[in-house]
Amino acid sequence: MDYQIPWFVVEAVYRKHSNLNKIFDIPIHKLALLCFEKFYPRSMHKSKVHYDTITLAPDGFKHLLHIFHWSRSPEGKFRTISRPFKKMDSFYIPSASSMHLSETVFKKHADGSIDVSYSHRRLSGVMKLAPWHISEYSPKIYESLLRFERGYGLFCGYPFTAYVACMVCLLQTEEDVQLLRAKGIIPSTRNDEKEVLSSVKQFRTFLCDDVPMSNDLANLSAKVMANHQRSVIRYYGEFKSRYCSNPWITASVIAGICLFVLTFLQTMYGMLSYYKLQ
Repeated sequence: MDYQIPWFVVEAVYRKHSNLNKIFDIPIHKLALLCFEKFYPRSMHKSKVHYDTITLAPDGFKHLLHIFHWSRSPEGKFRTISRPFKKMDSFYIPSASSMHLSETVFKKHADGSIDVSYSHRRLSGVMKLAPWHISEYSPKIYESLLRFERGYGLFCGYPFTAYVACMVCLLQTEEDVQLLRAKGIIPSTRNDEKEVLSSVKQFRTFLCDDVPMSNDLANLSAKVMANHQRSVIRYYGEFKSRYCSNPWITASVIAGICLFVLTFLQTMYGMLSYYKLQ
């Protein structure tokens, strides 16, 4: 993926050789998209497909890697540069296990391909992430996509940079991997927790700290930290983790509360009876 043939050259060759049109009988861009079906991320982002019709990039494509990037990216997200200007070296969110303690729920993103979002609830937060498949060819693909965004991000956005940056922050320990694997965000494969963390370190080397941070990613970080630092949320999460993680502990806590209430009522009843006799 290092050396890309300009897309207008590919289109010209396809149009000129009528035999190719007769053999495949489909537009060149659809033929290119079919070539990506065996590579993760496999599915096109749902924002690119409307009633089974693919909406092409209005300004055309630069090369084959651009088509792959465009087809797997959410429409209109991670494009606008944050104001005030920030670089990726300032991006931070806590690890998955830390966010779990502050009542953040992790879910698979329903829109497909590469995407990440965060929203608030009254006493929790919801972080949606696209499933992260790690294969033998993943490092090369992601490295190429991140390098592409480094050069053309102002025109094509920074969705892969945002996604990889989030995954690098979230996956710090084996507990983090187990948590996201339980939610289906890291599919169960032959990769164990240590191999996943090793891949995370490798992916971190692909990120460029000088790349500008998109406004969507800056807002995501602000929302996560605002929820994570709320004392009520943290105390609530610690209480659930300590007393509600095991059904026997939960039952004993409930039994203790019931016993306390009954003892309190019995004491109050005894005191009221005493004063009534007086």
